[in-house]
Amino acid sequence: MQKPVEIHFNNMDHSPALEDQIRQDVDQLTRACPQLLSCRVFVETIHRRKEGPSSGDLFEVRIEMHVTGQDLVVHHTQTDQEAHHEDAHQAVTKTFRKAEKRLRAFLDKRKDRHLRGEKHARIQAGE
Repeated sequence: MQKPVEIHFNNMDHSPALEDQIRQDVDQLTRACPQLLSCRVFVETIHRRKEGPSSGDLFEVRIEMHVTGQDLVVHHTQTDQEAHHEDAHQAVTKTFRKAEKRLRAFLDKRKDRHLRGEKHARIQAGE
């Protein structure tokens, strides 16, 4: 990546363990997609549930990626049901899985366009 990863925690305390996990996940994305130029990650507590037997936080994770010629955004907001058995680490993991799928789809689409362009060029050249 050309720029270092930016990590933001909103409405929650900074978590060194979560930051380490995010940095490892971004490294994995960079290996999967060398065209990844920058990445910003936002982890936010969006609702504090204080009632009931499974009280806790709901998390929203947003990943903004800039790839050559394109900005890609992936986000995940926990549902109440997910929050019963997921913490912030699991929400981050789920969002990075989505990000990797999105990057791979982007790369496949770009590769397909490139191959179609080469085929069109060969047809025009009479090959």
